[in-house]
Amino acid sequence: MVMIKKYKGYIIKYGDTLFWAEKNKTKFFKCSHEADVIRQIDSKLRLDEKGKEDKIKLESVEQRRKELVKHKLVFDAIEFDQFFGSITQLVTETDLCFNKNMMTTREMDPANVAMIYQQIKYKGTPIIAQVLINAQNVYAFIKTARKTKTWKGKISLYFDLKAEKDMYLFMEGEFGKVNFPVDDDIKNPVKRPNLKFKATIKMPLTELKNYVTLARIFGESVYFEVKDKQFKIYIERFETNKLGKTTGSDCISKYSIEYLNKKYFYSENITLKLSDDYPLLITDEKGNELILGPRVDCD
Repeated sequence: MVMIKKYKGYIIKYGDTLFWAEKNKTKFFKCSHEADVIRQIDSKLRLDEKGKEDKIKLESVEQRRKELVKHKLVFDAIEFDQFFGSITQLVTETDLCFNKNMMTTREMDPANVAMIYQQIKYKGTPIIAQVLINAQNVYAFIKTARKTKTWKGKISLYFDLKAEKDMYLFMEGEFGKVNFPVDDDIKNPVKRPNLKFKATIKMPLTELKNYVTLARIFGESVYFEVKDKQFKIYIERFETNKLGKTTGSDCISKYSIEYLNKKYFYSENITLKLSDDYPLLITDEKGNELILGPRVDCD
C-alpha cells in the first residue's frame, strides 16, 4: 500500500492495482484510476455542500413561516377589490410582496408588452414577506362575494399552515372565511426598467378612457402625440382636440388600444409620460402604474 497524496481532507492511496480515498481510517471510492477517485471526492463534497445549503434554506423557510402566521393584516374591501381587479387585467398568478404596511405587486404580462405595479396599504403589524398566489382565483371569489353584497367593510388576511408544510392565505370578512394556497418560495421579483421621458401630460382618467374607446372603432392602435405643448390622440379618420396639461418637448408614439382599454386604475386623475417610439408610463394618484410598450411598424 502506497500513499499517493492528500486531497481536500482525504488521503489517496494505492495498493493491489486499485486507488482509493481514506478519511478517519475509512476507505472510500475504490477505482482503477487516481483521477476517478478525485472525481468521486469532488462529487461528494458538492453534495455535502448542497445538503448544507438545503438545510439552511429549509430552516430559513421554517423561520419565515413562523413569523408569517403570527400576524393579521386588515385591508379596505373596496381597495382590495381594485388591487386584484387591476392585476388580473394582465396576469393569472402574481407575487404579493409585503413590506412595512404596504402590499405590492409588479408583473409583466405573458406577451412582454405591459408591466403593471399596484400597491395597497394595510393596518396591522408590519411584515416583510413574498408569496405567489393565483390572483384570478382570488378575484373570482371577490366578484362573487360582491354580487352577494357580502364584500364590504374590512378584509382580514393571515397566513397559516396545513399539514405543517403547505402555506395558505386566509381571508375573512362579512362573507365568512376562505383560503387560497400560496407558494412562499421566494423568487426574483420583476424589476422596473429605468426610463427617461420627453413629455408629461396630466389629465382625468375618464377623458383618456373615453377617447381611447372612440378610437377603437377605427383600428387596433392609436397615436399619442405632443406637439407645441399640446397633447392629442389620433388614428386614421379620428383625432381628439387638445387634452390635459402638457409639459416637455415634442414626441410621438403608437400604442395598443387593447391594452389601453383595460381597467388598471380607479383614481380620478392620471399622469402620462412618453417619448418617441418609447414605452408609455401611466401613474395614478395612489402610486400605481402601468408601463406599456410601443407598437412599432415594421417596413
